[in-house]
Amino acid sequence: MRKFVKAKAKKMLKGGRSRSATPIESRSSTFTPEPGNAQQVSSTNQSLTITSKTVVDTLETTLNVLKEVSVFFPPLQAAVGGVIECIYIYKKVSGNTEALQVLAEDLVTKTKYLQMRLEQDDMEPSGMQSIKDLVGDLIKIYQDIKEQSNMGKISKILNQTEIGDKIESFKKRITQAYEDCKEQMLAKLGYSARAFYDTDKGSQYTRHRHCLEGTRAKILENIQHWAKSSSESTGYWIWGMAGTGKSTIAMSACNLFKKSKECALVASFFCSRQIEECRDYRTIIPTLAYQLARGFRRFAVVLRDIYNADPEIASKQPEEQVLKLLIEPWKAVLAFQNQRRVPVIVLDALDECTEVQRALKPLIAAIEEGKLAQIKFLFTSRPEQPIQLLLHSNEQLNMDIPSKVKVFELHGVEKDEVQKDINAYVTAELKSIATEKHLWELTELAGNLFIFAATVVKYVMGIKDPSPQLQRLEKALKENKHQELDQLYAGVLQDVLGKDFDKDEVDTRWNILHTMVALLQPMTCKGIAVMASSGEDTVRVLIEQLQAFCFISEKDKCVHTFHLSFTEYITRQNNEKNIVKN
Repeated sequence: MRKFVKAKAKKMLKGGRSRSATPIESRSSTFTPEPGNAQQVSSTNQSLTITSKTVVDTLETTLNVLKEVSVFFPPLQAAVGGVIECIYIYKKVSGNTEALQVLAEDLVTKTKYLQMRLEQDDMEPSGMQSIKDLVGDLIKIYQDIKEQSNMGKISKILNQTEIGDKIESFKKRITQAYEDCKEQMLAKLGYSARAFYDTDKGSQYTRHRHCLEGTRAKILENIQHWAKSSSESTGYWIWGMAGTGKSTIAMSACNLFKKSKECALVASFFCSRQIEECRDYRTIIPTLAYQLARGFRRFAVVLRDIYNADPEIASKQPEEQVLKLLIEPWKAVLAFQNQRRVPVIVLDALDECTEVQRALKPLIAAIEEGKLAQIKFLFTSRPEQPIQLLLHSNEQLNMDIPSKVKVFELHGVEKDEVQKDINAYVTAELKSIATEKHLWELTELAGNLFIFAATVVKYVMGIKDPSPQLQRLEKALKENKHQELDQLYAGVLQDVLGKDFDKDEVDTRWNILHTMVALLQPMTCKGIAVMASSGEDTVRVLIEQLQAFCFISEKDKCVHTFHLSFTEYITRQNNEKNIVKN
């Protein structure tokens, strides 16, 4: 096995260069640990058991272990030898070896893992390249410190604080070198960094902001209570029609989890129909796995093993991805520790991801079956039927037990509470040009829709001159200008009416919509069916498909629309064929 590893290493080293311009083989021969130090670390017959006679003896033993675990790969052994010499250099000028001991023990763990990978026959060339780059980084660190030592810059330091700072800087450089090696291996997962909640996606894309301070306070308080409570459900699904502020709430929740002492944001995926990789269900699981690996070392170790055993895992079916990229690595985390802070994963705007149910179904199954224990999941989406079936019940999972996903209907929040938050928002944005009357008029027009208010604000503030801004505001209030809402309605109606139906079926559904709007008051599905000369089941299915804009009330069983703008939009359309076509 040792001959095989050496042969494989030699082949790889001849085949390419590291991140610096100097080949590894030539650089690895540019230094040799000092004779005295080499003698202290060269014995390969010493016991790997760390003794505890004294702090110094413990450090000596750990360094011997470190030297031995790197022996299978000569370039790494040489580089580690340089690191060991650096430790001895700092040991001579520091009376406290505790920090060096911690570093040495950490390096033993990291190097043992690399040793294990080098001994496996299936190690990918990319994995070897990562180790090769690590060797180059370690040698560079050694050369820098050796040069400082030869010039007497280290031995002349008498201030213990300054010595401590030097040791800390050395530790950070070494740790970063190993972290870079880990990052290169994880980068092969095919994750989407643009789906992280705090990624700057660029000015050409819609960027969600966090909630204005003081708004949505009760909702955010409920989310925090759910996250930190062991008695609460594992999942929390916030759903509501377009424009109710779901993504803004999700952003704020992420910020709160980041700052919390009781919860920890460990991963996020913000779907976006505007960005290809953020609307592809195939990137969801690898992206979550990548973030978990960055946060949990044991997760990363298992994940790298799984990837090296199956480099194509990121392109496999979601069921296998959930098992291999989430469940199995998470078992390793749970086997060694309970989490001091509750880990939380946030998945936003699921409805903006194509075929999201393919990734969501195995993920929800894992949650329901307790295979991702201790992790809390926060979901947000519109109430689209495939998502609703998975998150609202267990029918699709063939399970009879109650769901572990708590459901929160965002549009069910009391209108007065929403109006108060919307007024706070428009006041913050328009107070320099608008009167109190203007602000409350806009608030009332917005109803429960933050997007209505945001659309008007964007329209009004689209020019810099205050005078035209006021004119625009008054025009918007008079005309109920909401072009973006029209585009939103048209897009959803095209999805619902423009696919998989022949002309007669499309005409039937448009007739139902016009009937519902013409009634000017809520009516049951049966009543609408009679008025539209259609089947009750057809009406019910159409309403379910349009749950972003209308819903069947549990109280009176009648069909209600969320916002007057939808009724007005349907009324304005004189040629439904053109809407579907466009």
